[in-house]
Amino acid sequence: MTWRKPSMVDVAKRAGVSQTTVSYVLSGRKDVVIPESTRERIWRAARELGYRPNSLARGLVKGKTQTIGVLIPRMDSSFHALIMDGIQEVCTTADYRVLLADSRHNGELEARQVEMLLEHRVDGIISIAVAGASSGSWVRMLKRENVPLVIVDEHTFEGEADCVVSDDVTGAKAAVEHLIRLGHQRIVHLSAGTDMSAARDRCAGYLAAMQEAGIQPHEGWVKGDSFFMSVERIHEIVAELLDLPEPPTALFAANDDLAAEAIEVARQRSIAVPQQLAIVGYGNTEVGRHLRLTTVHQDPRRMGQEAARRLMQRLQNPDLPVECILLPTQLVIRETCGSVYRAQT
Repeated sequence: MTWRKPSMVDVAKRAGVSQTTVSYVLSGRKDVVIPESTRERIWRAARELGYRPNSLARGLVKGKTQTIGVLIPRMDSSFHALIMDGIQEVCTTADYRVLLADSRHNGELEARQVEMLLEHRVDGIISIAVAGASSGSWVRMLKRENVPLVIVDEHTFEGEADCVVSDDVTGAKAAVEHLIRLGHQRIVHLSAGTDMSAARDRCAGYLAAMQEAGIQPHEGWVKGDSFFMSVERIHEIVAELLDLPEPPTALFAANDDLAAEAIEVARQRSIAVPQQLAIVGYGNTEVGRHLRLTTVHQDPRRMGQEAARRLMQRLQNPDLPVECILLPTQLVIRETCGSVYRAQT
């Protein structure tokens, strides 16, 4: 005999009440007067039968599913995983489920994943970064349809959607100023291109520090395409930077992963780090800590927490003004820039 999932009708028969009464009790209705003994009998019958209420269907009746969607560009990123940890912590406390969608930092896939999340009737969406200007179509579509949206680690759509970002201009500026204090003048920037605001802001911080020190970056001192370049492409760009007519004495990378690949290229060329080439990263990720990399600390877990809290606020009050939450950064000095006297863990 084929097993059949118990239904609400089965629970009503077992408890000796109407299906409507079962529906009121299992949906948590408190505005209907039902004796406590009857409520207990219904829940006992449901447990005995192994009946599980369909929370999605119940949510659709109420107009909310207690589910939020999260777009994540890289499932293998420890940085993104920590953002997710912060999101999950707040959502669990608020009794919300999280539905993940992998966007792979691809604009077309990103748009499809947003549609999938909407088909699952999520109450709101958190996007960890976006794929660039091409994301504007779905960002504005969510705004038109009054779907709450918070974007993390990206402020390209500031003014159109809530966002939570690190103070990347200040963080990058502090990193480059440290190299300048150590006596470096030929400082190159391994960039992540211009699609994402984090990459643009880190480049802006680099340029601001150089300008204030009276150093004019030469042509070719800033190179890079994206945070998501292949290892081969990163190595090619680092080689171009190291092959400049006047080789750099220091390199500031847009994140720790890029800095790690720069260290690898230097190793392959027998260039000593930091004696011949100082290297600074960004993010203070696990790879940065492992390599004892001088870097800029961000707090991805807090970024996730702030994003989820902001989404919860907007779900409660859709008329809140759009806000961009700016979180502080901190320079972490280790061994890869030749200064160990202030090394931090």
